[in-house]
Amino acid sequence: MKQFNFLISVGFFCFVLISSCKEDEPFEYPEDPVDIEPTWIVEVERQIDSNENWISFQQSEGCDPTINVNNLAYYELNYSRGFATIQLIPNDSLCQLQASLESHFKPSEISNFEWNELHFQYTFSEFKASANTEYWLWMSYKNVDLKLDLAPVIKTLIPSDTTDGLFEMYFFDGEPRFEINGKPFNPNFDEGSPNSFSSNGSSTDAYFKVGMTSRETSEQSFTIFKYLRITRFGIPEA
Repeated sequence: MKQFNFLISVGFFCFVLISSCKEDEPFEYPEDPVDIEPTWIVEVERQIDSNENWISFQQSEGCDPTINVNNLAYYELNYSRGFATIQLIPNDSLCQLQASLESHFKPSEISNFEWNELHFQYTFSEFKASANTEYWLWMSYKNVDLKLDLAPVIKTLIPSDTTDGLFEMYFFDGEPRFEINGKPFNPNFDEGSPNSFSSNGSSTDAYFKVGMTSRETSEQSFTIFKYLRITRFGIPEA
């Protein structure tokens, strides 16, 4: 009996010894948490693409009736290269011209974020105009309605040898801020001004439009624009 107990004790000792010598499994440290940095997130964008359904408008008044309006108030939507052109070519100073391009936003393109988190940008790569040319931007998006003639702003703030520009609009402390090529300016929205701005709109017809008009001049005017964006600075949604 004592011999049997001895054998059991020896066997148990060998088991414990072998078990203690077994190599431990390597400890796997948990992965470091992903450090997500805030970035600019595009809420809606226009890049002059055929899916954006741009609508054109052309009008002439007091011009040579033998000249087709397409040759006086010209536009081009170059989808392959991603730019749009508007060009006004009056035949004399009595010829008044207007041309515009408009794109409507789909319901899915309306951001869930309010304007205090949004940043609007519009860029043009060429601009040339006479003193009697207007360069209009119209926008209706969420509660903001904007109508602004950029021509006097460009002439005042952008050097004559610079033909491109970036217009930006955003809100700070609940007030709209406007910049062109990084330079802040205050548009004239006084009563009687052709410009207008409202942050109390509730339009269901969201759109953006670019247009040019010229009158009392025989000089040509044109612009080339490439994109518009509404972005926000934040963490991308998973």
